[in-house]
Amino acid sequence: MSDPHANPHVSAWAVLCCLMPALSGCISYNTPGDLTFVSVREVDWRDVPELSQPNPLLGVQQRRGPLIKVEFSTNTNLFKFSRDNSYPIGTLAFFCDQSEGLARLQHSAVYSQGERVDIADDQQAKWAAVQEQLNHYIFFDVEAEAQPKAKPPRRAYDLRQDPEDVCFHLRGGAAPAPFGFRSNTVVVPKAAIAAALRGEPAGALP
Repeated sequence: MSDPHANPHVSAWAVLCCLMPALSGCISYNTPGDLTFVSVREVDWRDVPELSQPNPLLGVQQRRGPLIKVEFSTNTNLFKFSRDNSYPIGTLAFFCDQSEGLARLQHSAVYSQGERVDIADDQQAKWAAVQEQLNHYIFFDVEAEAQPKAKPPRRAYDLRQDPEDVCFHLRGGAAPAPFGFRSNTVVVPKAAIAAALRGEPAGALP
């Protein structure tokens, strides 16, 4: 029997809160929401064997030039999160002071322990069983030419000449969009990026 004293507005709000993650891709109860910036450094893509792993949608991508590697922490084991939910996991990186759609940075995969976290194989099963916290990392280009015909268009940038704050969040889940998840947003400070491109250790802030 329903409670005659129940507040209908509270009940409606509870229903809305349950539906919003599925409908809008917002942070939900089982979505990693504690991502924290750890460090950043410059790497050469030829020295990063995990970048030769094929993208399930795009295949093996040819890359050239230096990359920024950003390490972040979370209490969620992303191997396990992907495996338990059958979720693909990617990242959207963009300049913090611009629209996500107009200033996206390339390279969307998420890695840990030299492996993509969302490829269902023996390595994923191995790392999904680990109990201690694992750090994860992503990559994006140090510089890029403008791509006016891309959808959405992408502007040119050069972080070596003009460092900028970079934001990113994880997203993924069941297709088609918008049925999926989105993590909290992490800021990679331009001061840390500039330090990394000067060759300072890890580029992490003091």
